[in-house]
Amino acid sequence: MLKAILTALALTGLVAAGAVFAAPLAPKPAVTVPVAPKTPVAAAPAVAAPVAPATTDDAKKMKAKDCIAQADKQGLHGKPRKAFKHKCKMAA
Repeated sequence: MLKAILTALALTGLVAAGAVFAAPLAPKPAVTVPVAPKTPVAAAPAVAAPVAPATTDDAKKMKAKDCIAQADKQGLHGKPRKAFKHKCKMAA
């Protein structure tokens, strides 16, 4: 009889503990940060950014396919193929 009561209490405690952890947390209040008003600032001289060669995704895909075709013609596999494709793609 005592075992049954202790078991029932233990199960009740586990269920209650599970309900506590499963309870949704209260939402955090939104925090607003004050924004300083914008003041006019003298325009800084424009600095030209370095111009990278214009390579589109299509151009990269075509280069990759060409390199793969060359590796196939040479019968390369594994690490030598990977190294060849890397050098081929990096070549201008």
